[in-house]
Amino acid sequence: MARSAAGRGEDSDEGEVLIANLLGLLHARPDDLAVRRELGFELTGAECWEVAVEVLSPAVELAPRDADVRLDLGCALSALERWADAEEQLTKAVALSPGLACTYAELGYVLLCQQRLEEAGIASHKALVHDPGSALGHLCLAEVLQTARTRAGDVATHARVAVDAWPDSAWGHAVLAQALLDTGDYGGAHQAASRAHELDPGSDRAAQLLCWALGELQRWREAVRAAEQAAARKATPWTLNALGWALIGRGHLHAAEQVLRRAVALDPAVRICRWNLAWLLARVGRMREAEANLTVLLHHDRDDGQALGLLGWIHLASGRGEQAREELRRAVRLLGTTRTAARPLLLIGALERAENPPLARRYFLAATAVADRLPSPDIYSHPCGTGEIQALAFAALGEGDRARQCLEQALAARDGSDRFDPRLYEQFTQPPLPGLDVLIRLWKDP
Repeated sequence: MARSAAGRGEDSDEGEVLIANLLGLLHARPDDLAVRRELGFELTGAECWEVAVEVLSPAVELAPRDADVRLDLGCALSALERWADAEEQLTKAVALSPGLACTYAELGYVLLCQQRLEEAGIASHKALVHDPGSALGHLCLAEVLQTARTRAGDVATHARVAVDAWPDSAWGHAVLAQALLDTGDYGGAHQAASRAHELDPGSDRAAQLLCWALGELQRWREAVRAAEQAAARKATPWTLNALGWALIGRGHLHAAEQVLRRAVALDPAVRICRWNLAWLLARVGRMREAEANLTVLLHHDRDDGQALGLLGWIHLASGRGEQAREELRRAVRLLGTTRTAARPLLLIGALERAENPPLARRYFLAATAVADRLPSPDIYSHPCGTGEIQALAFAALGEGDRARQCLEQALAARDGSDRFDPRLYEQFTQPPLPGLDVLIRLWKDP
């Protein structure tokens, strides 16, 4: 995250002259508080952070109850990522002037950068109480809500206010792009991500968002190109994960595997890279390798619902029904009503069809419902695979026409990454599922 203090000082040339004059005055009158205060303000506006700290630190000692001086010092320390020192100055500034919205906003930013989300949210909310138009307050609150994976509509609202006030903020456009992805506005997400990438071409976050937005628009060739450029500029687990994701979407599965393996090797602690690798390996039938990667994920977090869901599918496809049932049920409890829960719900229904048809029906109904929810953008999810889940669930519910309709719509979006998987359909042969042969024919010859 980065935000600019642009606009606080004078125009560039005038500001430089003013700063030079003030430096001369300060040299002649080092104990003049007014000179230090004005010079510190101008230096923070010009983003001369280290000099600002040198000028303002003595000013705090000269006027310990001056909230404005502590605010400017806190901003400069924050820009230098001296979070503890910045928090100390801003907390004291809040205590001295509790009605100053910008101080709450700056404090919220510092707390956010330390991942103290609850405290950051409280400070940002207080900033908006005192000044409903505070751009930094809106943006920090949007980031807090987004990090907590909640209320995407509210995130978009706050981010739009911030972007309107700060049209050249790459951070603001990135937050907005993520919010629009989460709400399904892929065209708007593409526009916001493109602007973020234009403003900050070196940002991993902007590059990933642009890749995801292009992928959701089914513009996979462009998504791969954007991800390749980001990875070539700086190969990180995040840029490589985005590239692997895009290559899966293009159907270049071998290349995707190599890229994701490289991402895992760069930083094994970045879980999403290993998850996407495991999913890919399972998709092409390399179950043992997929299971090994899932075991690593679950060793570090036994409550990873996505990993448990995929592990349950591997158990089921390998004929280990009881282990599959246990893992799938745990996955459903952890994933709740997210789209990622659709497949585990479908598979539990398949397991229960023979012994407990009423229970199986409830699982199939739940699978059709959550499959309509929006996906997590950093995890590969394609309309074809989601439609296939809905088709099988509706077929199991006896709604053959809706099943065929779902699969026809899904196959219209099919690309190289989606292929007929007989292991999934085999789960519905005992007892025989009426209409299954029709779905299989559709898949093989749409």
